[in-house]
Amino acid sequence: MNNRILSFLLLFILANPFFQQDKVYAWGWETHRYINENAVDYLPPEMDFFEDYRDYLRAHSIDPDVDGLPGYYHYIDIDYYPEFFEGTFPHDWDEAVDLYGYNVLIDNGTVPWVIELWTDSLTVLMSTDQWETVWQVAAELGHYVADSHQPLHLTLNYNGQLTGNYGIHSRYETHMINPHLSELPLPDTTSTHWSSVIDSVFRYIDEIYPFVSDIMAADDLASTQDPDYNSAYYNILWDELDSLTISVIHCAIIDLASIWQTAWNNANSPTININISYMYGWNLIGLPLEVEDASYNLLFPESIEGTLYSF
Repeated sequence: MNNRILSFLLLFILANPFFQQDKVYAWGWETHRYINENAVDYLPPEMDFFEDYRDYLRAHSIDPDVDGLPGYYHYIDIDYYPEFFEGTFPHDWDEAVDLYGYNVLIDNGTVPWVIELWTDSLTVLMSTDQWETVWQVAAELGHYVADSHQPLHLTLNYNGQLTGNYGIHSRYETHMINPHLSELPLPDTTSTHWSSVIDSVFRYIDEIYPFVSDIMAADDLASTQDPDYNSAYYNILWDELDSLTISVIHCAIIDLASIWQTAWNNANSPTININISYMYGWNLIGLPLEVEDASYNLLFPESIEGTLYSF
């Protein structure tokens, strides 16, 4: 995609209040912070400059939950599609639109393609030395990567409403996990370059989706022993799901580091050439102020037309 178009899309998304829907939250905020800050440690030595922005990446990991962008950016109900189980689900956005129609894709979530778009945007920002914006996009990218590793963000039965497990979403992703975050082991692998971000995202979705049934089964067991969801319930839930949960959080950390590394590699491994001690909010300095023939239809409710705002 043309670099100027990507810059336009990124700025439009960040600045435009049009894209506001109810939010769908994945993981608790503490888990999002945990994943972003720890992913920094799994980058190759040549990317050690990320260390200087660890605090920023941690602090802004939760921005997509409060920035007014659509809730469908945060999930994909992959089990809506028979082709997923047949191994023929299209990874390419245009092919998916041709097969299912735009509205079906929006209704069932778009997180894989959001990750792809944010990664491409990060590459453009790095390659054009727009480091003032790199860290915000990298932090947001971490949020969406983490969301897509939460098993309950991959299913129509996201809150157990189809199986008598109503409320499991927050019980699992926040109330169960938060007390244990400080004691979790860290991964023992490192990041890698991905030849295809979208194919790699769907690969780990394939691997994580089966955990949905494990979470529901654990909830059934724990709620039978403690139907009021007190401490006994959460102790049982953790005993049943600790290994699974550690596994998906480890994958989120390594996969996020791999995506950051891939974006950087695709930008020809640039060196940072500015000194930003810290940033608060979005800094959009450096993006182009006009785009010619700007008419696009990507993941959004309507095609985007017009020129960029001046700031």
